[in-house]
Formats: sequence, C-alpha cells, structure tokens
Amino acid sequence: REALATGSSIGDLVVTLVDAVSVLGVDGECRGRAVWQVLNRSRTHLTVRLPVGIELWEARVAGVDVRPRQGASPGTVVLPVTPQRPGESTQAITLTWRERLDPTRTISPGLPQFSELRIMQGLWRVVPPPGHVLTHHGGTLQPVEAVVAESSRAQSVIDELKRLRGLGDLDDVGLKRLNEQLVTLDLQLSDNLVSLQQADGKDQQSTTQQQYNRQVISDVTGNRADLQQELKRIDGVRVARGERRNRLGLDNARQTWSKEAATAETLAPAATYAARPAVTVASRPPVVLAADATLGAGLPPPGQRRDDQRTLLGLDLLGDPGTGGLALRAQSNDLRMELSMRRSGGEPWPWVAALASALVLAGGLWFSRRR
Repeated sequence: REALATGSSIGDLVVTLVDAVSVLGVDGECRGRAVWQVLNRSRTHLTVRLPVGIELWEARVAGVDVRPRQGASPGTVVLPVTPQRPGESTQAITLTWRERLDPTRTISPGLPQFSELRIMQGLWRVVPPPGHVLTHHGGTLQPVEAVVAESSRAQSVIDELKRLRGLGDLDDVGLKRLNEQLVTLDLQLSDNLVSLQQADGKDQQSTTQQQYNRQVISDVTGNRADLQQELKRIDGVRVARGERRNRLGLDNARQTWSKEAATAETLAPAATYAARPAVTVASRPPVVLAADATLGAGLPPPGQRRDDQRTLLGLDLLGDPGTGGLALRAQSNDLRMELSMRRSGGEPWPWVAALASALVLAGGLWFSRRR
C-alpha cells in the first residue's frame, strides 16, 4: 500500500484493484462484470485470456466501448488501450461476460485474465438467485463482510489520491488533467462515504467491526478535506501561471522583441488574435432513407440497437445486482473460488426421505386394511 500511495516503486502494468460481480441464475447461468483499475504507461494493446466457457459480451476502456480483436492464441482477445499521460489516474477497463455452470455441483465462476498485468487486490461479489444461499469451500478469495469490501474500495481511492498528489510539478495540460481526475476521485470518495455510513448504522455488526468502520469513515472524511485543499492549490497555480503568461505576452499572436527591458506599458495586449473570416455554409435539404434501408454489414452501433438486441449492452446483461450476495477478497494475481448453491430452506434430501417414509407407511396401512 505504501508503494501504491507514493507511486515510486509500483512500476508499470499494475492493477491496483479488480472489482467484480457475478449474478447466478437458478439454471446455472452466470453473468459477470469486472472493473480493472490499471496503471499503464507504455502499452497500446492488452491481451485478455478468456477461460473455457466464458463468452465475452462487452468491453469498455475509460467508459468507451471498444471492439476487441482475436488474439494470436486460441481463447485470447486483444483490447486497444491508451497509455496514461502525466496527471491521469488509473484507467478503468470494464469487461462483461457470461458462462454456464452446473448448480448441482461445486461451482467456480470464471474471470478473464490480463496476461501482462499484475493484480494487487481483488474484490468479488457473487449474488445468488432469490431463495438461495452460497457456501464457500475454498480458493484464493476469502469471504469478508460487505463493509470490509466497501472499506477496501475506499482505501483504494485514497491510495490513488495519494499517488496523484505525489506526481510533482506538472505543466499546464498536466495540471488540468490532474484537476479533472481529483474531481472524479472526490465523487468516488463521496459515494464510498455514503455506503460506509449506511453500513455503520446496522446493529448486527460487532463492536470491533464498528470501530474499524468508523476509523475508515474518518480517513475518508480527512482525505476528502485534503483533496479540496489540493484542488484549491491547483487552481491557484493555474491562475498564477496564466497571469504570468499574460504579463509576458506569451499568448500573443504577434511578438515584438527589443533589446531594452519590457515594461507593463510596452507589452503587447493579450487579445491580439485577428478575427476569423466568415465561412459560408450552404443549406442542404435532409435526405429521406428508404423504408428497407440498413446499416450494412455488422451490428448497429451501441445505443442504437433494436429492442431484441438490448441484452448486448453490459447494463442490461446483469441488471441491478442489488446489495446482497457473498463478498470475497484476495491479494493475489490468481483470483478463484469454490462455492456451492442451495435453497435457503436447507437441503431437500431430509424432506424427500420423510416423504418417502410417509408413503411407505401409508402403503403398508392400505395393504393391511385390504387383508
């Protein structure tokens, strides 16, 4: 965590947090979505290995849909990504997929794996169908309370904030990016704070857990205050730099150089840009398409799919997973688990045995009366 906060020895191609959620169906269908927070300063493409049985439905990089292409090896795809620039935070890579599991046996939901990336921490929430419960049997992922998982998310944002604050002196463009990233982190911390405060009011938590939760809430509140101060500092630096550029006339379209020292009266005014010539735009009538017109080969672009194709969008694939389920956490590059699913009323075999015994007893009484 110390290396992540300073950014000095964390290196490149690192995933600071993997946050996954899988929704199970009664028939064994498993729909999953995961977000990888990636530190990437050098790669323009990343290779993803898909475990056997996983069907990739959607890929997003920084919130934008991307089109993966087939990799060189079977079962791999390649995602186009953009290397980070100075002042930018981790890049969010979101994948949505589905697979088929056997609910009558021990299940192990799959997770796409990035070949070049190293994972520092992973969170995974598995949501069973209504009326069912999950039992953990093994794996690198271990069950944790929901508030602990939320605390880990908040701590990940705090570590990223510390890393951004330690970037040092940036140019004007880098400061603008840093300001935008800090505003985004402030919104994330606000969401984490609301979730933690809601969890802190629950009575089923132990005293130790409540103390830990309050400590995390205090850390989030303090870091939000530091973030606001950092935003004010960045605004002050940008204003001071802009005033200095105006005094020196660096933004002027025409520069006048003299051997004598320039004074405030001899400096050229800041607004010396010539007026742009007017461009005449011809009016064109709208073109009416034929009733049977199509977009040609391929699927329609995202957001313009027909109603029967809405399931191709990641949000519609999972729906709202809610707040329940089994939360798991691990600090490993290999995230896996072994679970079993059963009805919340208990195992059905005792009831089946009792029913069979009742039928045998009823049959015996019936035969005895016939005699």
